[in-house]
Amino acid sequence: MAMAKTHRSNSKHFHSLKHTLEDGNTVSAIVYLVQIAPIVGSAAAAVAFLATSSKSVRFNSLQALVLSLVFLVLAALLSASMTGTRLSTILALVAILSWLSLAYTSYKGGKLMLPLVGELSQKYSR
Repeated sequence: MAMAKTHRSNSKHFHSLKHTLEDGNTVSAIVYLVQIAPIVGSAAAAVAFLATSSKSVRFNSLQALVLSLVFLVLAALLSASMTGTRLSTILALVAILSWLSLAYTSYKGGKLMLPLVGELSQKYSR
């Protein structure tokens, strides 16, 4: 009896997780939030982009990935500079605020297309 009850409970949790993953808004928000950890975030964005046919998730995943690469290149350039310490701190704050605002907007069902990055993402996410 206890085994059957556990199986039903696990099945219910799996269904709930599956529904969450099918919700494009939630997946898009998660993809932006995990960008704070660059390697994990980039991998998550790539997997989400390749694993779904949802235009919204594909767009947000690609935009998150491209934006992370832009921040990574800028951070590398600033770290090579002697005056880069203050600018690196500002860049880190801009990156975090960008990811948070993009995550919030996509979770609420909105679409925030960034200049250049968003246009590129829109073009290749179809």
